[in-house]
Amino acid sequence: MRKFFLLTGILTLSGLLHAAVIEIDAAAEGFPVNRKIFGHGVEMADERGIYTESVDAPTPELHGIKYGSGCWDPEKNRPQPVIVDKLKALKTSMLRYPGGCLVHNFDWRKAAGPQDKRGEWKCGIDEFLQICRAVGAEPIITCSDYVLPAEQLPEHLAGLVEYLNAPARPEYPQAMLRASAGYPEPWGVRYFEFGNESDHGNHNCRPARKFTPEEYAAAFLAVSRAMKAVDPNIRLGLATPPGTGSDYACDWNKKVFRLAGAEADFVTIHIYGPRVDGLAPEDALKAAMGFGDQLEHNLGRYRKLIREQCGRELPLAVTEFNLYAIENTKQYRFSSFAGLTVADFLRIFLKPEHAIEEAAYWQIANGYWGAFTTDTTPQYGAKLGNRGIVVRRATLPYFELWADHLGERGLDVAVTGSPLGDAPGTPGAEPSAGTERREEKNLGVFRHNGFYPNNFKANPVFAVNFRSDAALEVAVADLSKEAFPEFAEFSRPADVPPGREFLVGIKFEARYTPAEGSAYMNVGFGASDARGWEATRSATAIYNLQDAAREFTPFVGTFKVRSDFEKGRLLLRFENLRGKASGKLEIRNLELSCRMPGSAPGYQELTAFASRSDAGELNVIVFNKGLRQNEVELKLRNFGPARVIRSELYRPDFAATDAFPPTVSQLEYRENPLRLVLPPHSMTALKFHPEKGKGK
Repeated sequence: MRKFFLLTGILTLSGLLHAAVIEIDAAAEGFPVNRKIFGHGVEMADERGIYTESVDAPTPELHGIKYGSGCWDPEKNRPQPVIVDKLKALKTSMLRYPGGCLVHNFDWRKAAGPQDKRGEWKCGIDEFLQICRAVGAEPIITCSDYVLPAEQLPEHLAGLVEYLNAPARPEYPQAMLRASAGYPEPWGVRYFEFGNESDHGNHNCRPARKFTPEEYAAAFLAVSRAMKAVDPNIRLGLATPPGTGSDYACDWNKKVFRLAGAEADFVTIHIYGPRVDGLAPEDALKAAMGFGDQLEHNLGRYRKLIREQCGRELPLAVTEFNLYAIENTKQYRFSSFAGLTVADFLRIFLKPEHAIEEAAYWQIANGYWGAFTTDTTPQYGAKLGNRGIVVRRATLPYFELWADHLGERGLDVAVTGSPLGDAPGTPGAEPSAGTERREEKNLGVFRHNGFYPNNFKANPVFAVNFRSDAALEVAVADLSKEAFPEFAEFSRPADVPPGREFLVGIKFEARYTPAEGSAYMNVGFGASDARGWEATRSATAIYNLQDAAREFTPFVGTFKVRSDFEKGRLLLRFENLRGKASGKLEIRNLELSCRMPGSAPGYQELTAFASRSDAGELNVIVFNKGLRQNEVELKLRNFGPARVIRSELYRPDFAATDAFPPTVSQLEYRENPLRLVLPPHSMTALKFHPEKGKGK
């Protein structure tokens, strides 16, 4: 295999193969490379009520609050050297704290002040900031949206800014607390975001809390004014729902942007896409490769919506991004093609026209998504400090290659003649084909096939009353285990031809009234392929109906069905029980609608990014996102002879999850077009070292 790359990496005869052309002016002024794009998320907080069922456990899991998920050494009271060394090698620019949804129950006061007064919380705010300084990364701190009632949050979060940024003087008691912990000088933290995916509520934390868009906007404004009264130099971002970017114009975004955008400093978005769970490997690869073009299109839509609703430009902060792949059967989230996908995301984020202020990959070390795993916490390794990095995922080499091939000035790149690739549609991503974009088409409302009570009757804890074909009541009595009773079927509408995918819009109002003394449970609504999840991996769920406890609340969702779909089922979901649960669920105005998905043009198989270092080196990164070998003719203007090191990430088994090294070869550049043959689904990095005295 190495011999193949050495042969195809050299100059080839002109005209032997049709080649796309990449043109770069190496002497152009270019633009500053925003290194804050290369950030990562870490988890250093209490996961009770978020990830675990032990919401009422007396103490939290120690791997987050004591070991910082492997980033902190509580025995030697220092950042873990193996983590620091790796994050430095990756040129990590930003670190996000305390960790996504863990912020919902995060009371910063528990993680602040002298360690001996914090119990087991040995890795807190000051320790996180020590890690940032050791790595050379700028911190961004997510402020809790739900840990206290909304009216208490402004004072609470103003105290956080005082702790971090105020001088240690008696008039600033929180700063004096910081000084008593051994940190007399202010930390000077600049970046904050208010909440994390606040639209979905606070998971299983108690008491349950969930903002409406109007409530969130009001809380944001109050919090922003209180925090900036302490330090006017901070920057605070708005939270949006997670997704692929295709749902940019959701009701939450429109209202929050309009009501709070005038005082926001940036907009936080989370990009997880496309969803590839349940797809065959080749279909998953195609969907992932086609997603980049759609992401660029949707980033433009985000910025347009911000201008319309806020009346001004606001930059974006992508504080979480990854491929959407959560199942553990194939573990696509650790695959080589996942690494290629997010590496191409970074290329997109670096483009100035998208106005991305910073980005943080979720997540680099340890945890469910970690690109590498260390043995520096009992959860991830049997013996602390024994071997350091014990698992390297196939996603990691792509970050390593980026870190070694990025200069200080970005250069415009023109790619012409790239082949176009086709990609299937997946949840959150349109199919890609042809040369034109087709918009989504609404076919209107359709009826389900009627309610049926059999699955309720089989379980004595349910008493169901079907009030009409759009309303039902379900009484639950002493339910002690999860249940998913189906209550209706629906079929492919007559005006949707067989073999075509389509979207089922789900709309209803719900109210849930728990009985006195009832245990907590999560109540949801679902739709699935009638053949079952195991056979089709085709379903959707709408969660948190239990939050609609006072009045009927509207809920919406979308179920994207497969091309071979014939029948589907509607069901209720009773999950995450904390004992015996009783209550009454009411659903009314249930409506199903049919939409034909739009389609994107075929995606560009070849993309590239170029940058110039202050020392005069030229870095060119080329992605071949096609499923076939492609040839490229690289034309450089204003650049003299150079020695070229070519590093290439390619493996035939693109779904494999173990890390692998790049193939490295050397070329000579002599001021004529350089023709390269690129293997399929690959990332190729070229570093041009000018010959001394011969540069232009």
